[in-house]
Amino acid sequence: MNKNIFIILTILVLLLIFVLKLYKDRNNLILPAINYPSSTNYKYNIYDDPNELVLKYVNLPYDYGYGSNSIPLAVSALLTKGPILELGTGRFSTPLFHKISSDYDRFLISVDTDPKWVQQFVFYNLTKNHRIYHISDYPSMDRIPGQENTKWGLVLVDHTDGNFRHPRAKNYAQSSEIVIVHDAEKQVENFYKYEENKLRQNFKYACKFSVFTSAQKNSYISTLIMSNYIDLSVMEEIFNKIKTDFGHVSCDLSY
Repeated sequence: MNKNIFIILTILVLLLIFVLKLYKDRNNLILPAINYPSSTNYKYNIYDDPNELVLKYVNLPYDYGYGSNSIPLAVSALLTKGPILELGTGRFSTPLFHKISSDYDRFLISVDTDPKWVQQFVFYNLTKNHRIYHISDYPSMDRIPGQENTKWGLVLVDHTDGNFRHPRAKNYAQSSEIVIVHDAEKQVENFYKYEENKLRQNFKYACKFSVFTSAQKNSYISTLIMSNYIDLSVMEEIFNKIKTDFGHVSCDLSY
């Protein structure tokens, strides 16, 4: 066998072994020491032209189901400066956060209880700023080694089990600049129980972004954005400048 071919094959085999081991041991992955940037140098002015940011980070055509929180996620990520925690991965939110993490040199952790979702994104573990975890049970979902005292820039709580969303979001009220929960429209309140459990009362500021899913404006999906550190009236100013297919309500808690 040609010597060069043998070397290449050896390297490929070693790389494959490394990736398989990384995937197998992802629950016990020890995070590397990372110096979080103290400030973010925005590449766009989010106040002057938020549509430029939407075009960069939000998949088009806009998705009115699982991706309906994409605009609030992008805006919230770019209004904060610390590391990002995603509790519940998805084909819209995880790539969006990954791009922002890469562009702005911000550390990002994504966690899911479903190994199939983790498998879709496990190769992000090979990048500089993004780590993927599989944690099999919901009560332990945010018990991440080495991150017990982390001050987060943004926490998204969007995992499948609705019963754990409101208590988990409350847990980050003081340790994250912004906390976001998806599916905050009144039509699904009986499942997620954000209002029943008084989630809003744990935060000084709140903004609910509701996007209409049809031209008739008879259905919408809401994303609740909350903070004890950032006056979210700025969200309304930004959302009012953003264009959506059927319109949206920028910041109204009655929706």
